[in-house]
Amino acid sequence: MVYRFDGLRNFSAMRVHANNQFHRDVRVFAAATVFAKDVPGADETSTTGVRFEYRRDSLSELARSVSVPLHHLVANALTVRLEFDARWILISEIQFESGVLYHLSSLMYRPTVVAFLKITATYNYKAEASFKSQCIVDS
Repeated sequence: MVYRFDGLRNFSAMRVHANNQFHRDVRVFAAATVFAKDVPGADETSTTGVRFEYRRDSLSELARSVSVPLHHLVANALTVRLEFDARWILISEIQFESGVLYHLSSLMYRPTVVAFLKITATYNYKAEASFKSQCIVDS
């Protein structure tokens, strides 16, 4: 999934609200990899990213919010890859915590702005993901 933002941002975390109904072959993702895209001053071959591995929970089937630390990735866009831990991944919401950068060289940014991305998604390991999203920014 690729998320584009209105300007250069300093990302500190991504929160994914996911279901864990393992008796229906639905689990939270096994791992998430987030790559920075459209970074000014970076060449096309440079890859900046973060990998987060989620420990499987086989006790509770409750949905949960999983926080993925992004270690202050700076970018205009992010590519998110989620690895399946079961046949299905059911995601209801993705949130990014970030600040707007005014100047890349000084790394000055406004206090945290949370972008809420509501997603209605259907994922199947044999098919392409289909989703529609709505981005709402609180500042």
